[in-house]
Amino acid sequence: MEVPARHARLVFTFHRRSKTSGRYFIKSAVQGKPGVSRKLYMPRKKILAVVDDLLFTVKIGDAAKRAGLDVDFMKSEKDVLASVGETRPLLIIIDLNSNSVEPVQLIETLKGGDLKPIPIIGFVSHVQGELKMKAQDAGANMVMARSAFSQNLQQILRRHAGVI
Repeated sequence: MEVPARHARLVFTFHRRSKTSGRYFIKSAVQGKPGVSRKLYMPRKKILAVVDDLLFTVKIGDAAKRAGLDVDFMKSEKDVLASVGETRPLLIIIDLNSNSVEPVQLIETLKGGDLKPIPIIGFVSHVQGELKMKAQDAGANMVMARSAFSQNLQQILRRHAGVI
């Protein structure tokens, strides 16, 4: 029995995930028409991290993988601005103790243009209250102590990935 066109529904089913690129492929089919199907490409969600500390690089990478996110780690302000304009990440994480970039200036630059809706989370040593205030004044959405960030990282990433 064939379903009339006005009553046909498009049905999406998970097809497979590429092992090399991490891309998801969705198989779609029109309900009632078994011969009609096509694969749709669905890119993975990305976050951007400006982190020098190897320990936090590993923690962020593992937590992002568990939340189903890809992470791009950046080392320079030029790379960050190029990547943000190109990929539009869900979240930007900045280590405010980073030596490779000027973090407060980077936050001001990111929040100054059309990238304002992208949330920025910074983390800093708990004794650096002045740096925390500067980052918040520059436009960071959330600034946390390193210990609190490390403890709540999985929850933060899951919230931004839309899992929670």
